[in-house]
Amino acid sequence: MGYRHRTLFLLFVMAGMVAAAWGEAAAADTRPPSIKLSVKYDLDSGILHGILVGFAPKGVKTSLLVPKGLKVWGIESGGKALSLAELSKRTQEGKGARFSLNFSLRVGVKQRQFALSWSWCPTWSVPAVYSLSVAVPKGFTAISEADTIEKKTNDSTTTYRFQFRYPRRRPSLVVGKYTLTQESRKGISIEVYLLDPDPGLSKTYLQKAAHYIDLYSKLLGPYPYRRFAVVENGRPTGYGFATYTLLGRNVIRLPFIPDTSLPHEIVHSWFGNGVKVANGASNWCEGLTTYLSDYLLREREGKGTDQRHSMLLKLNSYAPKKGMSLARFWNQPSKRWRAVGYEKGAMFFHLLRREVGDDQFWKGLRLFFKRHRYKEVRWKEIRLAMEEVSGDNLSGLFKQWLATWQLPEIEIEKAVAREAAKGFQVCLTVVQGGDNPFTMNLPVTLNGANGESLDVSFPVSKPREERCFAATFKPLAVVLDPGFDTIRRLDPKEAPATVSSLLGADPPLYSAPIPLPEKVSGLIQGLGFKKASPPSSNRGALLLVSPELEPLLSDAREKGISIPSKWIAEHRLGIVKERGASLHLFRNRGRGMVVGLLLYREERDAEALLNKLPHYGKYQAIEVDKGIVVTKNRPGYSAGIERKVEEGFKVKGIKASALDTLDEIVASVSNKRVVFVGERHDDYATHLAQLEVIRALRDTGAKLAVGMEMFQRPFQEVIDDFMAGKISKKEFLKRTEYFKRWGYDFRLYEPIIDFCKANGIPIIALNLKAEISKKVARHGLDALSDEERAIIPKELDMENEEYREMLKQIFYQHPPKGPVDFDNFYSAQLLWDETMADSIATFLSGHPGTIMVVLAGSGHVAYGYGIPSRVKRRGHDYAILLCDTEGGVSSDRADYFLFPEQARPPFTAKLGVYLDEFQGRLQVKEVMEGSPAYKGGVKPGDIILTFSSHKGEPVEIKDITDLKLELFFVRPDDVITLTVKRPLKFRPDQVLELRIGPFGPAIPHSPHKARSSTHGRSGKSK
Repeated sequence: MGYRHRTLFLLFVMAGMVAAAWGEAAAADTRPPSIKLSVKYDLDSGILHGILVGFAPKGVKTSLLVPKGLKVWGIESGGKALSLAELSKRTQEGKGARFSLNFSLRVGVKQRQFALSWSWCPTWSVPAVYSLSVAVPKGFTAISEADTIEKKTNDSTTTYRFQFRYPRRRPSLVVGKYTLTQESRKGISIEVYLLDPDPGLSKTYLQKAAHYIDLYSKLLGPYPYRRFAVVENGRPTGYGFATYTLLGRNVIRLPFIPDTSLPHEIVHSWFGNGVKVANGASNWCEGLTTYLSDYLLREREGKGTDQRHSMLLKLNSYAPKKGMSLARFWNQPSKRWRAVGYEKGAMFFHLLRREVGDDQFWKGLRLFFKRHRYKEVRWKEIRLAMEEVSGDNLSGLFKQWLATWQLPEIEIEKAVAREAAKGFQVCLTVVQGGDNPFTMNLPVTLNGANGESLDVSFPVSKPREERCFAATFKPLAVVLDPGFDTIRRLDPKEAPATVSSLLGADPPLYSAPIPLPEKVSGLIQGLGFKKASPPSSNRGALLLVSPELEPLLSDAREKGISIPSKWIAEHRLGIVKERGASLHLFRNRGRGMVVGLLLYREERDAEALLNKLPHYGKYQAIEVDKGIVVTKNRPGYSAGIERKVEEGFKVKGIKASALDTLDEIVASVSNKRVVFVGERHDDYATHLAQLEVIRALRDTGAKLAVGMEMFQRPFQEVIDDFMAGKISKKEFLKRTEYFKRWGYDFRLYEPIIDFCKANGIPIIALNLKAEISKKVARHGLDALSDEERAIIPKELDMENEEYREMLKQIFYQHPPKGPVDFDNFYSAQLLWDETMADSIATFLSGHPGTIMVVLAGSGHVAYGYGIPSRVKRRGHDYAILLCDTEGGVSSDRADYFLFPEQARPPFTAKLGVYLDEFQGRLQVKEVMEGSPAYKGGVKPGDIILTFSSHKGEPVEIKDITDLKLELFFVRPDDVITLTVKRPLKFRPDQVLELRIGPFGPAIPHSPHKARSSTHGRSGKSK
C-alpha cells in the first residue's frame, strides 16, 4: 500500500470514529451547526486531503458551501450515500443532518509555505463551531485559529489539533516551515512564526504584541482569547484572524509595521473577530478599528490633529460618488470605498466620542463588546450601547452620517464683534453649501490680538444661521474647526496638492508633449489616468509627463497652467537634474486643479516612481534615483478656515474744518502714476466728483489719460475715432456696444467723456471682452480656447485671501444670474482685474510722464486688492480715492474719501414699459400708468417694430440695446413715433403708428436699484 492510500485509509477510519462519537453526543440536536475537519497535506503531490464530519440541527436552515476548485465525494449520512444536492435540500429546509464526506484541494507540489485564508474547505452558510486537526510532514508547522493547540509528532508526520469553541464563518489554515518564538504574558501565549530565523525581529513583535494587548485590554475589556500569534506569509498579505495575524514577508520587516499594522490587527481581536459584522450588513468594524489603532495611537503621541487632517485629506481626495456611504460599505478594495469605510468610519467614531464624552465612549465600547462577544451585529447594536451609557438619543447622529455620501461644505461667511458690558459679543454667520444641510456641532476658535484664544462649539443645522457668544478679550480672527474634529469638505488651503488628490480625481488626466515609452504610459493608465487635452475642469487633476523640461513648460503654457517659478528655476539651473525622476504637485493658480509635473531622465526611474505612487498619497514631492525614493516631502497646511473678525456697526466723525479741499487732495496724489477714483456706478454725484478730479489734475499741468472700466479693449479704435471727431456720438455708442456691454445710463458718464474730448485727454478702454469673462464665470478658466488665452494676461494672482472673502460676501449677497459657482466667479473677477491692470501698465509704459485717472467700481480698488495691487506688481505706484463710503471709511480702504454734494441725475427719456424678448423682437409686458407710453396708446402685448424721432427715419428695433440707443438722443420736449404690431384674437394682427411724447421730467419711473460695484447688467424697464 502506497503512502497516499495509507493516508486516505487512516482518514476514513478517523472519520468513522468521529461520526459515531458525534452521533451519541448530539442525539438531542441542541448544539449549533458544527463541522469537524481532519486534513493532511501530501508534500509530494501538493494535495490537501480532508475528511469532514458535519452536524446541522433541526430547525436551523443552512446549506453546505463548497468552494470552487474543491473536489468532494463519498457523502454519507446514517450509513447511506447522499448527493450534495440531497444534503443541501435537507439542511436548507431545516430538517437537520449528521454526515461525513471526503474532499481534496491542490495547493502546490513541495510548497515550503502556503496560507488558505478563506475558502479552502466546505463550510456552513451560517456561523458554526469548527474544530480542526491537521497532519503535515515533519518539519512543517500548521497554524489556525485556536485558544489551545495539541501537537503530536511521529517519524514522518506532525499532527496539530486546534481547539476553538467559538462560532465563526470559516476556519483558516497556514502551513509552512516556521521558526517559532513564544512567551506567556499575563496568561496569554504570544507567538511569532518566521520563515527564516530572526531573533531581533521576533523579540520586537513579542514585546509590541504584549504592549498593545495590555493597552487595549485596559480600554476595551479583557483580551478575548488565550493566544495571539504574528505569522509571516510568503505572499503580500495583512490579514487579521481570531488569535493571529498573517503579514507578508515584505511587510513584516518594515520598521513601522509593529506600531501600525500590528495594533490594527490586535484591535480586530475585539472588533471583527470578537464581535463580528453581520453577514450582508455594512462593515462598521474597519472604521472603528482604524480609529482605535491608526488614529488613537497618534493621538496619544500628541499628533491627533495631524492624523485627523490626514484622514480628512484622504477622504476629500477620494471624495465618494453618489451612493458611496458608510451604510453601504462592506470591504470593497477600491481607494474610494476604503476612504469611506476606513477614514470616514474613523472620523464618525471621533464625532461619536465628542458627542457622548470620553468616559461614556469607552464605557459604551466595553458594554458593546461584552454584550455581543462572538456574535454578528450591525451598526444598530453600537448605537444602542452608546445610548444606554450616555442617556442620549443618537439615532439622528447615526442616520445622518451613515446614510449620506456627501461631505458638508461649511464656512463662516461673516464674523462681527461688538463691545458689550463685559468684553465683546461675537456673532458668526455660518453657511452650508449643498442641497441638504447637516446637523452638527461646529467647533471654532476665537483668537485675540494679544495671543488670547477661546474654544467654543455650537449646533448648526440650516443653510444659513447666526450664532453668538461672549468673549472677554478683543477678537482678531475666528477659525472654523482648527482641530479637524468634523467630517467636512476641506478648504484648498487645508488640502494642498498631494499624490492622493492627484490619484483621487474622477478621473485624473495626463498629458505628454513627447510620446512616452509604452511601459511608462501603461503604468500611468494603470493608475486610472485618462489622456486628455485640454482638461475639462479646473477642479480636476492633470499630470504633465515629459523626459525634457522645455516641452513640459510649453505644454503647461498651452493649457493655461502657471508653474511655480521656483520649480522652473531649480530645474533650469540643474539643482535637481541629477535625479532620475521627480514628481512635484501644486494647485494651479492657488485654488484650481491639482497639477503634477513628472520629469524624468531615466525610463526605469519613471517606472519606479509610478509603481510607488499609490503608497505615497500624503506627499507633495517625490524624487527617485536608481529606482529608490531619495526625497519625499509633505506639504504644510492651514489648520481650519480663518476669517477676520470685523467690528460691529460704529459711528465715526471728523471736524468739518479737518476736511481737505479737492485741490489739496489732488496736489498730494499728483506725483502718482495712477489715481484710482472708485465709484458706485449708478450715482451721478460720484461721476461729477470724478470729473472734478480730472479737471483739477489737468489744471496742475499734468499730462493725463483716463482709463475706464466701462469700455472693453477690443473697442479702443472706435473710442479713438470718436475722440478725434471722426465719428458721431451715436456711432460711438453703437459701435462700442455700450448699452449691451455696460448698461448703466450713459448720461452719468457723458460729462466726463465730453470734457476729455474737448481737452484732448485720451480715453483708454481697460476691460476684458465680456464674452471671455462670462465664459470663465460659468465654466472656469480651462474652458477658454487657445485664441482666448492669447489675449488675456498670462499671470493670475489668486493669493489675496482678504479679497477672496470680500468677493465671496458680494457673491452671496448679490448672486449672479445663471449657473455660476463662486470659484469660477472668483477666477472671472481676478481675470477682469488683471486685464485692467495690464491695460493700465501697457499704456503707461508707452507714455512716460503721463498720469492715468482710473474710473472703476469701488470693489475693484478698495483696500488696493483688485486692480491697484496688480498695477503695483507691474511697477507703478498709485493712490486710491473713493466716493463710496458704504464699506466704511477705514484708513486701509483708501487714501482719501470724497464727499460730493448730492446731484440730480440728468434727464433720460423713458417710455414707461417693461419689456420681454419675443421672436427676435421686443414685446411690451407691462405699461406704467401715466407714462408717455400709456398716454400714447401702447398696450401690453404690443411688439415694437420701429422707432423714429421727428427728425429721423424709422429705425428697426430688434433688442433692448437698439431701443436704449434711440431713447438716449430724445429730449424732454420731443415726440417720437413707435410702429408696433398688436396681436388680436380671432382677427389679423394690427400694425399701428403711435405718437409718444413729450418726455418731460414728470415721467414716472422706478429708480435703478443700487448694484454692487463689481457687477453690471442691462435693465429691461424703459
